[in-house]
Amino acid sequence: MADITVKANTGRKAVTVSGILSQIYLIGLSAFMAFPILWSFLTSIKHESIVRKYPPEIIPQNSTWATIIERSPSSRSLAISAIRFSML
Repeated sequence: MADITVKANTGRKAVTVSGILSQIYLIGLSAFMAFPILWSFLTSIKHESIVRKYPPEIIPQNSTWATIIERSPSSRSLAISAIRFSML
């Protein structure tokens, strides 16, 4: 009687150079696409005088959430704007 051997499938794919390069490319592309969103957020927490400074600071030294609160409209005007520009 002949022995039958069954190879177990581990579910792992072979690592290839093209697979590694495509992962590096996708990670770089993701970082490139996320940079403007990060820059916008960091700019929103900077003070007005620091925003216009040249050369620009990428990470602000003195940033607070107070600058966002100062620039944000009051809750009443925000509600009025939401009603005015709603699709209803």
